Amino acid sequence: MKSILIVGVLVLLYSCADTPGSTKTLDQYRDYSAALQGKTLLNDSIIWSVGLIAYYGDTLIVRCYQCENKFAVYTVRGDSLRYIGECLTEGQGPFEVIGAVYGYFRDERTKTPYVYNVTHGNTRLFQVPNLLNQETWRPLKCPQISLSYWRSFAPHDEHTFIASSGYIDKENWLAAIDLDKQEVIPLPIYYPEDGVENVASITKTMVYSSNILKQPGSKGRYLHYCYNFGNYAEIVEIGEGLEIKQRRLLLDVLPKYRVLPNKDFSLIKNCLNGVKAFVTAAYIYIMPYDGISKHSRGMNNEVFVFDWEGNFIKSYRLDTSIYTFFAVDERDTQLVGVTVDPTVSGEYRVVAFPLDK
Repeated sequence: MKSILIVGVLVLLYSCADTPGSTKTLDQYRDYSAALQGKTLLNDSIIWSVGLIAYYGDTLIVRCYQCENKFAVYTVRGDSLRYIGECLTEGQGPFEVIGAVYGYFRDERTKTPYVYNVTHGNTRLFQVPNLLNQETWRPLKCPQISLSYWRSFAPHDEHTFIASSGYIDKENWLAAIDLDKQEVIPLPIYYPEDGVENVASITKTMVYSSNILKQPGSKGRYLHYCYNFGNYAEIVEIGEGLEIKQRRLLLDVLPKYRVLPNKDFSLIKNCLNGVKAFVTAAYIYIMPYDGISKHSRGMNNEVFVFDWEGNFIKSYRLDTSIYTFFAVDERDTQLVGVTVDPTVSGEYRVVAFPLDK
């Protein structure tokens, strides 16, 4: 009887939510109802990366890809950008990272920051009360499963995190990582039905690489989106018991690909390049990667805004193209991104765009 009730609830949820097939594309939102004029911030040191990953108060955190330290911290003061410090080196030490899959996020309910690193199926998670003071960092014991390679993490409660695109032997797109019970729990959200036959789970993990971002201050509302290929984004609500309460599609253009030998794949002509997103408590901001099919990760000048009910709010046209790793402050007053200064040997510059209300 309990199983029948659960199935009935799931059917109701999916009948009320959007389902793939309606082809929700960014084209229908390109009204550019607002034009934004940017102002270049005056920086007091060289900016080594285009990866803006967090913007809290007046603090801007930048992910540095080619530097010895992986994170740089700046303060935004009016029209100036002041360098504060760097942290997180590459290596095998207790507070170092290996490989390219590492990141930063913050639990807004407790204001607790975290750093994660995933390599060769090994997941490491650090609690970092002070990002620039490694003496305050605390490693958290994570459950390990050999057939996994998580792409991103978001907090759920004080001991559980939601992880995306990690299983290489299951069809589950998301999982919960319970630090208290030392368990990895597959969630009933699966890779989309895309019509491609005989696709191994490890292949879908690569094709549907995704990020998970939690709505600041919410109990369990997330933005889940594909960052490599296609234009796919959805709002997912997860209950305290890890039940899927609702899924609401924002975009549903799936990747176009064919399966190759050895569980590899190739993209088909006109496959879109994915999107980059940033969230605040009030809004979801989405910027598409430019180009199609090729691994182009360049610059763009359009941003699409949705609320957390899935309603389209507006689209912005920026007067300056920026790299797609952008950020928005907590009060939704300013969007910042990195561009290239054509007059100073191609150095990076941070541009700030005031947002209208």
